[in-house]
Amino acid sequence: MDGVRHTLRYVSATANYGLFYEANTELQVHGYINADWASSISDRRSTSDFMFSFGNDAVTWSSKKQSTITLSSIEAKYRGAAMAACEIA
Repeated sequence: MDGVRHTLRYVSATANYGLFYEANTELQVHGYINADWASSISDRRSTSDFMFSFGNDAVTWSSKKQSTITLSSIEAKYRGAAMAACEIA
């Protein structure tokens, strides 16, 4: 319940904020994804990072430790890409 109250207070305080784009600019969505395989020394879990931008503005980003232990760097990158795909969808 505290999280809901915090979110509602944030939304009400920032209702007048926004991103402004010029009408004649071509806007593109860009995504950047990275995974650091077994970066945590204590539990050998990988870290996934992603950032999506619209035009020149970052609109969403995340850096989280993966919930499972991956066996290779490719698997860590695949899991990171899947996490980013869920966010953008």
